[in-house]
Amino acid sequence: METHTKTQIIKQNGVPAFAVLPWDEYQKIIKNSSRPNNNSNWWGDDTPHEVVVDVFSNNKSKIKAWREFLHLTQQSVADSAGIKQASLARIENSNSKPHLDTLKKIAYAMGISLSQLEE
Repeated sequence: METHTKTQIIKQNGVPAFAVLPWDEYQKIIKNSSRPNNNSNWWGDDTPHEVVVDVFSNNKSKIKAWREFLHLTQQSVADSAGIKQASLARIENSNSKPHLDTLKKIAYAMGISLSQLEE
């Protein structure tokens, strides 16, 4: 496998659209960015824009926004988390604060980190 050492530019309709760069180069850029705490924020570095928009613009809970982004059903997440579907629905659609253990189970069931669901 060839190791890329230079940034690659991907064009769409003849115009640069994406830059592909080695992971360590990306990490250096992130580390030196002007974001708070150098490379972290309330949302974490890996929260998709769609999830953020769903929470702030569409008033969805983080759990519901993530679940829908991942195209998971309430039933499949509830089953994997070992909780009832009705309980997950109540957590998603209210301002309730689930217990930390429940939140951990839900995060694990969706394949995301706990920090991606915490307030």
